[in-house]
Amino acid sequence: MTIPGRRLPLALGLVLAGIAVAPVGAAAEPPATGGNELASRIRRPIALALSGGGTTLLVANERSGTISVIDVPAGKRIVEHQVARALSDLIPLPDGVHYAAIDPEAGEILLLEHRPGGLDVKARLGLGPDPVRIAILPGGRACAVASRWGRRLMIVDIEPAAGARALRLRRSIDIPFSPREVLPLREGNAVLVADAFGGKLAIIDPLEGAITSVRQIPGHNLRGLTVADGGATVILARQVSSRLATSSFDDVHWGDLMKNQVLSLRSDAILDSAADPLRGSSWRDLDEVGHAAADPEDLAVDSKGRIVVALAGVGEVAILGDRPAPVVRIPAGTRPSTVALGPKGDLAFVADVEEDAVMVVPPGGGEVRVISLGPRPEPTAVERGERFFTSAGLSHHGWMSCRSCHADGHTGGFSVDTFGDGSYGAPKLVPSLLGAGSTGPWGWLGNFRTLEDQIRASVETTMRGKPPDAREVADLAAYVRSLRPPPPLAVASEASGRGTLVFRSKKCATCHAGLALTTDGVKDVGFLDDAGNREFNPPSLRGIGQRTRFLHDGRASSLEAVFSEHKHPPGVGLTDLELCDLLAYLRTL
Repeated sequence: MTIPGRRLPLALGLVLAGIAVAPVGAAAEPPATGGNELASRIRRPIALALSGGGTTLLVANERSGTISVIDVPAGKRIVEHQVARALSDLIPLPDGVHYAAIDPEAGEILLLEHRPGGLDVKARLGLGPDPVRIAILPGGRACAVASRWGRRLMIVDIEPAAGARALRLRRSIDIPFSPREVLPLREGNAVLVADAFGGKLAIIDPLEGAITSVRQIPGHNLRGLTVADGGATVILARQVSSRLATSSFDDVHWGDLMKNQVLSLRSDAILDSAADPLRGSSWRDLDEVGHAAADPEDLAVDSKGRIVVALAGVGEVAILGDRPAPVVRIPAGTRPSTVALGPKGDLAFVADVEEDAVMVVPPGGGEVRVISLGPRPEPTAVERGERFFTSAGLSHHGWMSCRSCHADGHTGGFSVDTFGDGSYGAPKLVPSLLGAGSTGPWGWLGNFRTLEDQIRASVETTMRGKPPDAREVADLAAYVRSLRPPPPLAVASEASGRGTLVFRSKKCATCHAGLALTTDGVKDVGFLDDAGNREFNPPSLRGIGQRTRFLHDGRASSLEAVFSEHKHPPGVGLTDLELCDLLAYLRTL
């Protein structure tokens, strides 16, 4: 599928013969080979792992919960195995036979064994809500798993047991933000965890089960953590939005509002809690004026020191060599999401999450090959809307997509000065879109009566793109309406029960009422923005515990600060016990 009126994706070049696929929930027995048809389904390749010295590529498919096996020399898919409800990561163990995978829907880590002719699930372990990324610790006897909405890092032991291997949860460590990317440092004696939405980094001691430090770096949507220079350098992709810029045409055109970069950090500066985490750092811009590089999603460093970056928003791969050399940009499908390098470094395998394909890209130049993972059904309106949402083709010169500010439909927790409130000069906090489809009116000033009006304004005045047509708007609205609120941060308790009474007695429901816990209109909240506005549309409180900044301009850096520091709502006092109970209640929403 292409986006009407936008840049065309690279055409898929191969349609391969397939095999029957076991139904979801079936045991992980390899499907029988033979036949010429493969089940039509949405796969969404999300992770890649090489085996057999680079002759075989395993592809973890997010939506279908299957693993596609690709014969690399032949350039074709040879089998597909059903192993989970869904998949979010796949990592090889050092023995070259076993793999760890994550099923975010079941909340499980899986231990897989891959041998010629079969792929078996050897063990499963429940980890709780929303595990998303896994990193194998040195030696392969343990791994670290990040839980995004659970806000924790789990250390899991991988132990030999009865000739196989067993999984055992060693400890769980609470994280003060939603984590995604995980990277072992200092030979596994430290684990670096990156913020899924904002710009925080946490250093974890896996042996002590404690957070050593939490660092803040400029940017949001931190992706693709890896090391270079023998571990002395940490490299990641990020996006940076300036609070001082506006969404005027000039600020978007010249890249003042949003930048897409690769950041190199010194490991010793990150690990030293007394040091500036940016000490000795450097960065490379991926953008060019007129040809921006929205949404760097993953990266890898090859044996020659080149950095290969998947640019998900613009359907390209960027190759970064030595600094004097220009960034090379290669078309690579519609939404390249994951990068894995061949053992010789002469090939980069790039998963295209939209086209259910793997691109084989020579970083040094040459023809890009395309390997299809199988047929796909016609997309629904929601699926088309998601494609628009993640495409920088909606913006001027590809500087940003909707996802750039709303990764996973959530918020990066930063403020930006857009024309959404009808003027410039009063930056507003980027709101979460999770559960926002039915919480109109939209915009902090409540100046959009329909979601469709808000979408049109965002494309035209924030992204500075061409006016979207009616189908694009309808599909985008269908996708936003499909986004459910994130799960609560905490479970009900005695304290949260008392907090319910505090919520009622302090008349919080005056602004936060009904199932959506919001109001169809605006309220005087007692604060002025920089443009003199004091009436704002109260946001829904559903999933409020999963946010990191609060109030219309993000002035509150914690949920507690909303009440203790900023005295919201005005004129309502809370005792220390009432505040603790109210916070306990809000975190269960």
